[in-house]
Amino acid sequence: MLSRCFALLLFVTASGLAQDRGTIRGAVTDPSNAAVPEAVVTVKNIDTGLVQTVRTGNDGVYNVLYLPVGNYTVSTSKPGFRKAESTGIRVNVNTVVGVDVQLTVGGVAESVEVTTTSPLLETQGSNLGKVMPTKAIMDLPLFISGGLRSNMSFIILTPGVVGSSANPRIGGGLLSGQSEQLDGAEANSERRNDAAFNGLSVEAVEEFKVQSGAYSAEFGRTSNGVINFVSKSGTNQLHGSGFLFNRNEFFNARGFTFTPTTRPVVRQWNPGGSVGGPVFIPKVYDGRNKAFFFVALERAQTRNGQSTSLTTVPIDEFRIGDMRKLVNTAGKQIPLYDPFDAAGNIITDPFARPILQCNGVANVICPNRIDAIAKANMALLPEPDDPTKLTNNTRSAAASTSESQVISTKGDYVFSEKHRVSGLWSRYYTPATPRLGAVKGVPDSGWNTTQNIRYYRFNDDYIFRPNLLNHLTIGFNQRNLIENPGNTNGIDPAYAKAVQIPGITTQTKEGKSTRYDTSYVTFGTHVDTDSRQRTLSIKEQVAWIKGRHSVKYGFDYVKVLYRRLDCNDCPGHMLFSNVATSNPGVSGTTGSDWASFLLGLSSYGQMGYSGDFTYSAPYYAWYVQDDFKVSKKLTLNIGLRYDLHIPKTERQLHNSNF
Repeated sequence: MLSRCFALLLFVTASGLAQDRGTIRGAVTDPSNAAVPEAVVTVKNIDTGLVQTVRTGNDGVYNVLYLPVGNYTVSTSKPGFRKAESTGIRVNVNTVVGVDVQLTVGGVAESVEVTTTSPLLETQGSNLGKVMPTKAIMDLPLFISGGLRSNMSFIILTPGVVGSSANPRIGGGLLSGQSEQLDGAEANSERRNDAAFNGLSVEAVEEFKVQSGAYSAEFGRTSNGVINFVSKSGTNQLHGSGFLFNRNEFFNARGFTFTPTTRPVVRQWNPGGSVGGPVFIPKVYDGRNKAFFFVALERAQTRNGQSTSLTTVPIDEFRIGDMRKLVNTAGKQIPLYDPFDAAGNIITDPFARPILQCNGVANVICPNRIDAIAKANMALLPEPDDPTKLTNNTRSAAASTSESQVISTKGDYVFSEKHRVSGLWSRYYTPATPRLGAVKGVPDSGWNTTQNIRYYRFNDDYIFRPNLLNHLTIGFNQRNLIENPGNTNGIDPAYAKAVQIPGITTQTKEGKSTRYDTSYVTFGTHVDTDSRQRTLSIKEQVAWIKGRHSVKYGFDYVKVLYRRLDCNDCPGHMLFSNVATSNPGVSGTTGSDWASFLLGLSSYGQMGYSGDFTYSAPYYAWYVQDDFKVSKKLTLNIGLRYDLHIPKTERQLHNSNF
């Protein structure tokens, strides 16, 4: 079914700008407040030397569109008036800055300098959003706990955002429904949003804006606000940064205990840095005011040593079938009931089950009745540290390591005052590292994921005439996520073969085995996926300025491709409960999941077949928007947007539901 949405927007808002750019708008008047037509307005980026010139219309109004984020000056001149220069102007992402100029009578050679500060409240529109500038990003502390610093941690500091940084709710929107944009192109995952948005190091983020509502017509494909990230660019000055963050248990306080304790090992290194400036090769090429670069790198290495918590392993008696010490919280023995008759057949009526016994001893399973797969699993178990305790009798052996890195490179090139381009490449990579489970010798049932994520961005700005401009954005995202790759948890192939459920037709892969869940220990790991994801985003926008009108026309195209090679539960997954060894006709607690495990009686099981599915979903949108400046105090935005969502389909129609 096609989903079509018309949006007619009539409100005062920020418009006339691309999603990763800003605008300077204003009116030029004389001392009597009359409009000054044909005044020359020159906007200059003081860091890169970028210059853009326009003329005021008959009403004295001017618009300078598609300005990269940065610091600017605005120079205004007209024969018969002194030249006016406004300084200290900051252009933020997707924001309109109002700079009105009043010229005074005099010669053009004379000049008047006015220092301007960016207003705390955006008066050019009703766009509900908050910009987080570079200074705040650099000054605010970020918690590091096992990985790279997260750009999304700042999101919850903005108005209208609640919940966690991993999955915020923006302006009352739907969870996981936000649009995450990087340099103007969609950065969302095809499967689920990147919770930390590690596409860029924090060092490489110039600023970002969280928009919670009242979007202009150029925004769509969101149900939870818009988060707009802009990457840093090089300037005419060579700048760099470096950092090294370290966590070590040596700096931690000891626990609140009566006796001295050993601090658990917690070690993390986060080195990184950035460098940016003009492309300059002595005596060969001088790229100042023309060619720029910016490179940022951040790494994270973490080691969490053995946990200080306790876990439970079955005592020796329980492993050989002697369950006489199994008691409830009141210390009373929990009775077990035999699901088999004397001939070894299943008793179909659970109310008719007799007491489980071996040679007349209740709550004991004869050794010859213990399942062979259960024996193979129990062979991995260590002895409990304190065999006198039934629970919390062993120190946990859980420990983990992780490593990750993100690198980005951005280049900007100015062909002329009319034409400039920029490009970004970034890569986030983290390999799957081994996981040590709570029970020593038993491979952890959890898993880590190898992630290889790349972002490509290209932006092109061309000025046909001062009142006719074009902005093109092309974005491409590549993600490859492999859950539980290879044999990261160190599963012995002989063990995997010994515990394989009989009758499984799927060939068991290295590092995978049938999973058995009990209340004491989980044996085996069953996860095996390979997600290959692609997103192509093309945004084309033309802006036309005519008198008091600033009209823009745009087209958005997003093509999502998500391929998943899935073999979850191919080796099988078995769960055990007390049901198989209980008697529902007896009051109180009866039965034990461990006894059911020893007898090989699962309460639930599942097995999966391998699958290879590729889903695609194109999206189209067209919009037109008129930013009509009725007066110095009133700007109307009238916009129309048409969204066309094509439902997700499997490329070869290999999916079905029943």
